Amino acid sequence: MEQAVEQTKSVPAHSGFFQNTGLWAALGAMGLWGVLPLYWKLLEPFPAFEILCQRVVWSCLFMLPLALYTGTLGKVLQALRSWRVVRIFMLSGLLLACNWLMFIWAVNHDRVLETSLGYYINPMLTVCLGVVFFKDRPRPLQWLAIALVTTGVAAQVVFLGSVPLIALGLAVTFGIYGALRKMAPMESLPGLTLETILLLPVALGFIFWDTWNGAAVFPAASLDLKATLAASGAVTTVPLVWFAHSARKLSLMTLGILQYLSPSITFLLGIFVFQEPFTTAHAMSFSCIWAALALYTFDTWRGVARGCRSIS
Repeated sequence: MEQAVEQTKSVPAHSGFFQNTGLWAALGAMGLWGVLPLYWKLLEPFPAFEILCQRVVWSCLFMLPLALYTGTLGKVLQALRSWRVVRIFMLSGLLLACNWLMFIWAVNHDRVLETSLGYYINPMLTVCLGVVFFKDRPRPLQWLAIALVTTGVAAQVVFLGSVPLIALGLAVTFGIYGALRKMAPMESLPGLTLETILLLPVALGFIFWDTWNGAAVFPAASLDLKATLAASGAVTTVPLVWFAHSARKLSLMTLGILQYLSPSITFLLGIFVFQEPFTTAHAMSFSCIWAALALYTFDTWRGVARGCRSIS
């Protein structure tokens, strides 16, 4: 209850729309994450795994000075002294790398709609992981939302004749990643810095091996492409910093609703920019999942409202 009161106090009651930096930071983070397919499309000449390894390197190079500047580098160094924390963040880093790899591969293989489906599914999967790992007890409407998501995925299997593996893979890796981060809590910036430090030797090893064997695209790429790939460090970190800022300024309810903005933008890009096919089966699947998200949002809003009334 004390945490709820503290969180409520941290959200300005009368802050204006243009003065609410938390809202603008959240909109910026979700908007940038939503349009990321446009960025990865620029890097189509590179294999997805090479992009991933370069992204790890440039993210680490970008975040280390930022962690030093913000005074959080000490937390990273302290975490490196704990074998338990290192194991958790190594596993979470590998899950995050798998998530990044699937997303990049899917975008550059014209499966943008499936990536948006994955991040729509993620909230429901998070509820299921809470039941398995943290003994959470979903409310009836949450169970109904999970059933609708299951129906939506089943619709694609039945009518399209294929399992949306990319969507499920993105949802599973990011859902388990979130569960692991809950076990070893650390703020976004130092946590991601630690993950990229642990992944750095593997990424550098692949880059050197590929370069030695003449398979790497980066050395022969144009200067523009090299600069675009190097910018992946900033592209990865900036929205994360914005999101961390918004998480301190906004209520969890507001933040939860805004998180649907990112897959919605990606969904629109898939249809109108990349012109991916949107069949009746897709419409049925997405309709079930959107209905599930509406139920989930309503149930969350009702729970927050009840909590506020009990506090008052």
